[in-house]
Amino acid sequence: MAFDHQVFTRFLRASCIALAMPLSALANPALMLPPPGASLDMGGECTFMAFHPVATELRDAPPPPAPTPELSEAQQDAIFNLNHRLAPLVREQARIARAARQALDSAMTAPDVDEERIRELVTMAMQAEGEIEVLQRIATRHARDILTDAQREFLAQRLQPERMPPPHRGRGPAFESQ
Repeated sequence: MAFDHQVFTRFLRASCIALAMPLSALANPALMLPPPGASLDMGGECTFMAFHPVATELRDAPPPPAPTPELSEAQQDAIFNLNHRLAPLVREQARIARAARQALDSAMTAPDVDEERIRELVTMAMQAEGEIEVLQRIATRHARDILTDAQREFLAQRLQPERMPPPHRGRGPAFESQ
């Protein structure tokens, strides 16, 4: 079979277009996302980037963080000092948890499984992660003490969890006809 230059040229052009379209869409992700509140039902038509993994990831991304109250210089310094004091404690607990997880991974691949050792490693990792959670809660509590009443009220309004309807759990019209 002879080399057909024209077929090869068409192939190169088609592959360049196929490779460039996702890259150009990634460069401007707003073009591939539907407008807010729009349905993904395209009436039988499917656009090129509708279900691209990056488009799906961007669409499912969490909302941007809520605005924080304006802090004075003294408040910023106090919160910085609080976090600075707790950072070594959190790092130490993270090291313990990481070491326990790594030991747990190696224990799981060992030929003889020692259930007592696995239980000990899991307990150690969970205790360290629990201690990190406690330290974070303490830091949050102390940071709230630094804020003024107006700033606390602002945060309470911003950080109020959105009310989601509870799952049906076997109740409702879909289940009544059965």
